[in-house]
Amino acid sequence: MTKKILKVLLKLPSSDFQGYDNNFLETDINLIIKNNEIVKNISFGDKVDVVFNKTIFYAESGGQIADRGSLEGVEFKANVLNTKKINIGNNKNIFISTIEVLSGNLQSGDIVKQLIELDHRKQLCSHHSATHLLHEALRQKLGDHVAQKGSLVTQEKLRFDFSHPNPISIQEIKDIEDEVNFRIFCNDDVTTKIMTPSDAIERGAIALFGEKYGEKVRVVSIGKSVDANRDAWSVELCGGTHVKRTSEILSFKIISETGVSSGVRRIEAVTNVSAVKFYNDKIDKVTNISNLLKTNNNQVEKKVEQLIEENQKINKEFKRLKKNQATTENNNSIKETIKGIIFEYVIFDDLAIKELKSNAEKLIKNNKSDIVCLISKIDSKASLVIAVEKKLAEKISAVEMVKEVSTILGGKGGGGRADMAQSGGSSPENSALAIEILKKYIVKKF
Repeated sequence: MTKKILKVLLKLPSSDFQGYDNNFLETDINLIIKNNEIVKNISFGDKVDVVFNKTIFYAESGGQIADRGSLEGVEFKANVLNTKKINIGNNKNIFISTIEVLSGNLQSGDIVKQLIELDHRKQLCSHHSATHLLHEALRQKLGDHVAQKGSLVTQEKLRFDFSHPNPISIQEIKDIEDEVNFRIFCNDDVTTKIMTPSDAIERGAIALFGEKYGEKVRVVSIGKSVDANRDAWSVELCGGTHVKRTSEILSFKIISETGVSSGVRRIEAVTNVSAVKFYNDKIDKVTNISNLLKTNNNQVEKKVEQLIEENQKINKEFKRLKKNQATTENNNSIKETIKGIIFEYVIFDDLAIKELKSNAEKLIKNNKSDIVCLISKIDSKASLVIAVEKKLAEKISAVEMVKEVSTILGGKGGGGRADMAQSGGSSPENSALAIEILKKYIVKKF
């Protein structure tokens, strides 16, 4: 903004905001700024900043975004895209609205009708009043240490930052939601009073983060007092726009709770149309899932739990089969011929104990080995299985072979049949030594 423009603004009176109770207003144009220059005329397609002596367009401040709306004059129409408030000293606030001309021409000093986009304003009011209810609910449920650290109020949602050391539990979030919705359903009055800041604080009003207050402040009160020190259930200093009664908020839903920085939490929530849309989207998703699962909405949760359980079983079996296949097809086994006896052995690092027997049987059958020894080292333990070809088992017993090496593996014997026996122990580090002992035992037997 140039010095020339600032000099002109200093000569103008503070903007008279009349948007708390009015949805339309007729007023003249005090100043038109185009491309950082003061101009007298604008026409179709121009995007400029304008200053009114009186305005109903709320300027972005206190976390609440600006109103949207339109201007109408004699053969003139424009959209109001945004409004900002600047302080140019001596508590003088000037509202500057950005407009885009849709048709016609306009000159500085012309009379225009200001019209607020009511649906947009309604959603802003709903979310802003809900931040006051949320603030008080947080104080009641979490403690008086809760203080606002920032906020954002849009037509789509509200964002509220506050002091609190820990994440909020699911139950606490539910309790906070229930408290806010109870206040909404009570259809409490939302009233405003103008008073001095000191009087407001004495009546229990909470001053909001980031706000600067003059000699007079606007105090927003919601609900009936439950404390002799406060005029209402919620009392805050606030210059924003609000609903007239809490029932206009319709519904309140927290959609996220996160940490912003050390000791500061953030809640995002929706109300009114946004809350209805949120609930409908969730219902649509559940309906779509139920259709995919070929069940009704009430059974979706149970059906999903069943699918998760089945999927876990399938994955478990798949891993078992995959490991089994890898074991039998690429087991890196070693074959040695000892006095005419084909001895095959493998030391695994992580084969499940239950897989040892089936793999030993497959090696005997598929590899035409006479004796198979499989050892698995898993969870700091050793598991041992020895299989002997059935006819050979009459001469050399798998049970005796298991007992021969069980002790060295940290076990206490073992058992089974002459053609298949098993054991285990706590010394997997001796697995290679156990194989060498078995080789010597085979030499001795034959």
